[in-house]
Formats: sequence, C-alpha cells, structure tokens
Amino acid sequence: MRRDLDGYFTADQGPKDTPPSPWARRLTGLVVPHIDFSRGGPCYAWGYRELSGALPVDRWIVLGTVHVPIARPFALTCKDFETPLGPAEVDREFLDALLTRVGPEYLDDEFAHRGEHSIEFQGVFLRHVTPADRPVRIVPILCGSCHRFVEERRLPTDGDAGEDFLAALRETLAALGGRSVLIASADLAHVGPQFGDPRPLTPGQSREVEEADRQMLLFVEAGDAGGFFRAVARDGDRRRICGLPPIYAVLRVLGGHRGRLLRYSQWPDPNGTVSFAALAWYGPE
Repeated sequence: MRRDLDGYFTADQGPKDTPPSPWARRLTGLVVPHIDFSRGGPCYAWGYRELSGALPVDRWIVLGTVHVPIARPFALTCKDFETPLGPAEVDREFLDALLTRVGPEYLDDEFAHRGEHSIEFQGVFLRHVTPADRPVRIVPILCGSCHRFVEERRLPTDGDAGEDFLAALRETLAALGGRSVLIASADLAHVGPQFGDPRPLTPGQSREVEEADRQMLLFVEAGDAGGFFRAVARDGDRRRICGLPPIYAVLRVLGGHRGRLLRYSQWPDPNGTVSFAALAWYGPE
C-alpha cells in the first residue's frame, strides 16, 4: 500500500516534484476526493503534497459525504479508524466538547460510519503522510444531504439544525485551541446514464461539465460559501455534486479563508463520468 500511495505522487497526473504552495504554512483546509484510489490517487496526492510545507497539525476535522440517509444533518462517531498503516484515532477531548454543545443525539447515526468510505480514505492517506512516531488524530463527521435546500433554492439559515451544528463546531475549535485543519472529503459531478441521465456523455458535454465545475470552484477558492451553494443550486444540482455538503460546511466554518485550486480531474466514462479536485485553503498572515 505504501508503494501504491507513493506512486500517486510520481504518476503522470501526480504532483511529482512540484513543491507545496508558498502559503502552505498557513494551511487551514483541504478539499480532496473520495473516489477510489485507483481512479483518483494522483488528485489525492496533489492535496496531500501541501502538508509537506504545513506546520504540524494537532487534529484533522474530516467532513465526508455520507452515501446513505441519516436522520440529522451530521453524524459523529467515537470509534477509531483502523487502516493498513496504523490507526487514525478519534480526538476524544474534542469530540466530547463538541457533543456537549450539540447533544448526544448526533451519535444516533454512528453506524453509518461503518460502511462509509469517504472518511476512511482520508484516514489512510493521513496515516501515510504522517511520521510513524506521531499519532493521527481525527474528528470524523459525516455530512447528510442538502437536497431540501437545493430544491427550495435557498441557503441553510440560522435556526436550521445544520447551521447550529456548524456554529458549535466553530465554538469548539476556538475553545480547545491547538492547530486544526479541516478536510472536505468530496467528489464533484456525477453525470451519465449510470447516474440517471438519458444518454451517454459526448466529449463536448464532458468539457461543459469541466467548465461548469471550474466556475463553481472559483467560489470555493474565494471562500464564498453562499456563492458556492448558489452555483450548485441554481440548476437544481443537475450535475449531482456529491461534495456539496462537506465543502459548504468547511467554507462556513473557515469563514472566508481564501483557497487555491491545485488540481482538477475527471474519470471519463460515457456511461458515468465523475469529476473531483484538490484544493487548499490558507489562513490570514
């Protein structure tokens, strides 16, 4: 596995010898894919390359898309994540402080973590790029659907349960201190017959998907949560952006930190194309 993961950094589509950005020391967040490594490995590597220039991190707040229904906007877990390279341990101090604010009911959907890959893949990569003598401490948060808000063409607002949760997450980050980095484990478009479209994609349509994705990602780079949400919702999420909830959540928590697109990729298949990206956010000077 280590050989495979290292290979994504040196692959044709990987970062190779590209250094981390000049702002990597101020890294506060990442978008990385959750597509399987065999298709998205080099794009993961572009995101995790930034860590070679970042300051040491005390904990990783990993927000992943959940692919099954859950009762609340988010689902937490107390369970550590086993990886073939060693454990990614839940930061229990942080989790307990967060649960004090949001309530133990956010563990009711804990079992959704058991079969979900979006956070697991980040645990593997984080364990790989972290020295063996240092722990990997994570706060795993599965993000439920935003479909209701997309249908209503409106942003989640104060008083919505999801916004209350994100406010509590911001409060916990401020109260506990230390250095935290947020990760949005997020793929982008899902288009083609495999995902419900009537016909296979043409090369021209794939280019249209890329253009629309890149326009949407400009809002993510700008740290504009509302602009990003509206870019997805204005056509009813026609491209099925499955990373909408975690990216929006991280943007809301970071509160305007600006970012940089590191890599955009598609796994092209006329029957079902998936797009994904690596992007980093940086805090102020």
